[in-house]
Amino acid sequence: MLDKYLQMFAQLRTDMGRDRYSEITYHRALHKPFLLLSVVDLIAQGRIAQNLIEPLFELETRDILK
Repeated sequence: MLDKYLQMFAQLRTDMGRDRYSEITYHRALHKPFLLLSVVDLIAQGRIAQNLIEPLFELETRDILK
């Protein structure tokens, strides 16, 4: 099941632009994958328990790279 989600994350549509994003990000925006990882982290902690995700300060300040 994890493979399914890894594949889905790998196929996320992200904004591309050589003039907007650096080579280190392969000229792609990374905010969507990081937002999804933040949501998954909050679900795992039980802080999101319903099928509605509202804009939260915690989404912006998650330190998912610990």
